[in-house]
Amino acid sequence: EAVICGLIPDSPQATASRTGGGLIWISGWNSLQHATNSAFLALVYSDYMLSTRTAEVQCSGKYYSPTDIRNFAASQANYILGDNPMKLSYLVGYGSNYPQQVHHRGA
Repeated sequence: EAVICGLIPDSPQATASRTGGGLIWISGWNSLQHATNSAFLALVYSDYMLSTRTAEVQCSGKYYSPTDIRNFAASQANYILGDNPMKLSYLVGYGSNYPQQVHHRGA
């Protein structure tokens, strides 16, 4: 529960490690891996809550439902796909505005 409480943006325990637009941000390199993994973890946890009929998780006095947790996960995916301040999809080829000159150090 502590990890989930750290991910939900309006939780009293929310991590400050995020962009102004709400994307989980740990470091400048491979930065989307943290957002996508956080979203995946949130989805798995919300599924667990639903399957065990757990109505809510408590984060320092605030309560969050599986829907709240899924909304966080969707917000991370939507940010990556273009619902962000730059209106830029970070998935090359997705949407009308995405990176045109991709650089990958390993390549």
